Amino acid sequence: MAELPLEKSTFTDPRCVSPVIFEQTALGFGVHPSNVRALLSAIIGSGELEPAAWVRRGVIPQRLATQIEPLPALELQSCTTSPTDGFQKLLFLTPDNLPVETVIIPLKKANRVSICLSSQVGCVMGCTFCATARMPERRNLKSWEIIDQMKHARSIAAQAGKRVSGAVFMGMGEPFLNYRNVLITAEHLCYPVLHAISSKSITISTVGILDKIVQFTAEERPFRLSISLGGATDQQRRELVPVAART
Repeated sequence: MAELPLEKSTFTDPRCVSPVIFEQTALGFGVHPSNVRALLSAIIGSGELEPAAWVRRGVIPQRLATQIEPLPALELQSCTTSPTDGFQKLLFLTPDNLPVETVIIPLKKANRVSICLSSQVGCVMGCTFCATARMPERRNLKSWEIIDQMKHARSIAAQAGKRVSGAVFMGMGEPFLNYRNVLITAEHLCYPVLHAISSKSITISTVGILDKIVQFTAEERPFRLSISLGGATDQQRRELVPVAART
């Protein structure tokens, strides 16, 4: 089949749509059907954001690479390791200079880590124990901004001989207030390409956004669902988690 012509404006960052949708539309970008999965593997699995790298892999022709801008990335500012438990906190800046944190969590299984991902800058839920609620800037993270956290964390873990075997959406923000982008990210993380994680090892945590819990279960998503209680009793929870006073 002849490749379709590509204009730069038509190329969709694969991290911003579900992998299934990208596979269905990639032909329109001029990507050969047999190379779509390899392109996703390069971008999601290997974190290669430069079109020239995709050419070297042989997954897109040179003429297409010249029409595609490099994909955006977060800027890693610092990596701090706790001397107590070995947790590593990564601080990023978004393209609009907003801070985002990610945590590499050591697991009991040797040389395995899980990555705690942020889904928002700031948070409107107002939980009294959480500093994120006091951040002045607030917005949803795009799915590529969540996926890029994983790229950096996986690279840092690999340098220490660790392999990422899980992911938890328990960082900054309420994941179910950024439902679409969080689920797009989760779908990419378990998609069968390089460094994929089992869907059973991906956990999405919520303080209790009921309509999204209903939607999540109705859609029969394969990921784990965690409810952040914040307190051992209903009274404690109402004092610490404002949403608990309403639902």
